[in-house]
Amino acid sequence: PVIAYESGGILKLAFGEPGASNTYTWTCSQADASGDTRGQGIDMVLSSTDIPYLVHLDTSNSAVRSVTCASEVTACITAGSGSFTGELVTFVGTVSADSAVPRIVRTSGGTRYVTFYSALFQGLVLASRTSSASVWTLESLDVEGSGAPYVSQMGQHASLILNSSDA
Repeated sequence: PVIAYESGGILKLAFGEPGASNTYTWTCSQADASGDTRGQGIDMVLSSTDIPYLVHLDTSNSAVRSVTCASEVTACITAGSGSFTGELVTFVGTVSADSAVPRIVRTSGGTRYVTFYSALFQGLVLASRTSSASVWTLESLDVEGSGAPYVSQMGQHASLILNSSDA
């Protein structure tokens, strides 16, 4: 198993090697090595080749962050925090890790989709990034016909899944 978790304000990953008597030997690593509070509201997916893709709330900077590694997850964890790359998806304002957990999915073609509640937009946001893009594209799903955001709690407990066409 692979587990993403927060420990002391730090985003960490761990993988377990099966041992005797249904126990595991665990190897852990820091996944987002900045000095800010990382690892609240975590979601993670693995690609078909076990590349990790994570999103989490950075409560120090009121932001959603994405973290990945170029190698398969056990190699990344064994290599340590220097093997992970973290980046800003967007700022979200003051939100709660209990109600604004970001969710991530990844298509077989490499496009990542992330949903989360944004206090700045006062609603649900979908961020997407193709494997060839250098930035995230943001779309608010909770706007009036004029396109102006309105006060709403929509999106605080969102879920995300791909349909059968992988889109």
